[in-house]
Formats: sequence, structure tokens, C-alpha cells
Amino acid sequence: MMDYKFYSTDQIGHPFNYNILSGILPQSRVLEDVKDAYDYEGAIIVIDSNIHKTILPTEIFNFRKENSKQTRLLVDYAYETGLPEEMYDRKIKEIVSRGIDIKDVLFVFNRSAFANWMEKHINNIMFIDLFAVSAAVRHAIGKMPVSEVLVKDRPRKINLLVGKIDKPSRSLVLQSFYTSNLKDSTTFSVLGMPNGDANFSTEFLQFLKDNQGPLDGALTFQQGDGVSSQGWSDNTSIYDNSSVSVICETHETNDSLFITEKTYRPILNRHPFVARASFPLLTYLRAIGFKTFNTLIDESYESSEISSNQTDRLVSAAGELLEQTQTQADQVQAIVDHNYETLIKFAQSELSLLNQRIFDLLK
Repeated sequence: MMDYKFYSTDQIGHPFNYNILSGILPQSRVLEDVKDAYDYEGAIIVIDSNIHKTILPTEIFNFRKENSKQTRLLVDYAYETGLPEEMYDRKIKEIVSRGIDIKDVLFVFNRSAFANWMEKHINNIMFIDLFAVSAAVRHAIGKMPVSEVLVKDRPRKINLLVGKIDKPSRSLVLQSFYTSNLKDSTTFSVLGMPNGDANFSTEFLQFLKDNQGPLDGALTFQQGDGVSSQGWSDNTSIYDNSSVSVICETHETNDSLFITEKTYRPILNRHPFVARASFPLLTYLRAIGFKTFNTLIDESYESSEISSNQTDRLVSAAGELLEQTQTQADQVQAIVDHNYETLIKFAQSELSLLNQRIFDLLK
């Protein structure tokens, strides 16, 4: 097989984003200069990360075809979850209308995106857990150090980094911790304010204003709906200085299993955690080889619908786990060490699958 490189422009003019496919690839293989894309004698794989519209350098495809240079297309939607079949069909029609043969196209979806209709397109589709790979890649290239502080040596604190709080479940979690006896043992960090504040006290809203983050130094950027963050930090202070992480995953609905950096950051930092997700996150993690803390605490909160009762049970579980980090530190350490090693192996496996499909695309 001839040598190959990728051509991508989705990092130009923006802070580098590890949460898209071009961010996890070896950067020595990624071309950004359009002249290089025309001139490169090996194979070129063009990356299109615009699933809702098609912005393709058709001139590059045509030029390279006229000069018998191998060119392929990789459509990246691994950073999101779910796609209706009609949107996939429309994307295919747009690609084909540009003169690109469908056999030269590979769609990369997040593992959460699988739907039955995809089976008939499986030759053009693959799945990857992008955020697991992103965590491992950032760690491997030295962009994200990992906490080396042992469980037994960490302060008796909970970290509650929830990002944007314009989602009902996150506001509920924050309020439950704020009103609990764990308030003074919890480090709060939020972005923005809730949508509508009729159900919240003036004191609580002021507390949120006083605890704007991100405390971990993660890069933030402005979006149409307010300040957001990529979720990756270049330091370990929040994990060095707390014993338990509270994960508030991204999606509010239970129609998909979408795991992001919110879950993988604590795992990579060997940090015990409880999780608020709209799907059975803990069950899934155990199914793919990770361990949760069900031998030490009651994790039945996961089976409850989003409600104040569920978040109260989440707070209770966080308190239990905090105690276990003091009284059963060795057991907790064994679990977090196992999870770190499992994440690295899982990410390596995902990258191997991606590499194999790329090699197949170039045959």
C-alpha cells in the first residue's frame, strides 16, 4: 500500500480541537496547506466534518483524479450521536453529485450512533468511541498529564465540574449538593446560569455566580448559547485535590448512549466517581471491561429517572464513596488503576479498528 496523508481544514482558525477526528490523528500525517493536497504523490484522505452540509474541495478531487492520484473521503461524525437515515441519504447524494464514487467514502460515527438502518450501509460506515481515544491520545503526546496522587493521599473533597448548566438535570444536581451536608466538602465549578430561575432561591443563584469556572483551566470559547468548553485541561490540580468526581454527562434524553470526556477524564486520572447520565452508563462501562464502585457503595441511583429524588440518591452515593476512599483506600485504588489501564487498552483497540478501515479504504 502506498503512503497516505489526510487533508483537513477544520482546525484552521480555531483552538485545536481533540474532540474531532482530525485532532486524534498523527499530526505529521495531516495536511492543512491546499497546495500540499494538490501536490502530494501518495494517497490523500480528505476529512469532511460537516455532516449537516457538504463543503468539499471538489477541485482537489478532480485535479488528483485527472493526474491519477489516489483520493478518498472520510466523513467525521464521531463527535456527535445519532443521525436519521434521511440525513445520511442526503449526504450521500451530495457527495456523489460532486463526482465522488461512494466506494471511496467512509463515514466514521460515534459508537452511540448505531441504528438498524445502518446495517445495509456497513461497507461505508464504522464506529469509534472518539472521546476515549481523545483522552488517551492527549495523554500519550503529553498534552494532558495524569494525576499521580494516590487515593489515600488525596484531600477529602468532591469535585463537581458540570460545565454549562442550562440543562435541567445539571441544575438539579447542583441544587442537591448545595443543600446537602456535603456542600462544604464539595468544590463547585459551573459555566453560565440555568435557563429560567423561578425554582431557585436568590442565595443559590448567587452561589452559582460566585462559582463560575472552569476551575481546572480547561479552554473555553464563546458559542451562540453562551460560554462552552472542550472539557480537557492541561493540569491535574482538580484531581490531585479531591477524592471523588461527580460526572454529569452531556445528553438529557435516554435515546442514546453517548459518553464524552466528562466520563473519561476522571477514569484517566485514576479518580473514583459517581455519574448522572440519562442512560445506564455504569452498566455499560462494566460491560466493556471497566469497574465501577458497586462493591463498595449503592449504585442503584442509576436506575432512577431524572428527578430530585434521583439526585438526592446521587449525593448520598457520592458521600458513601467519599467515606470509602478513607476507609477502603486500597480497594478503591485497585479499581481506579484497573480503569486507567482498561481505558488505554480500549483506546488502542479503537485506533486499530480505525487504521484497519483506512487501509481497507485505500485498497
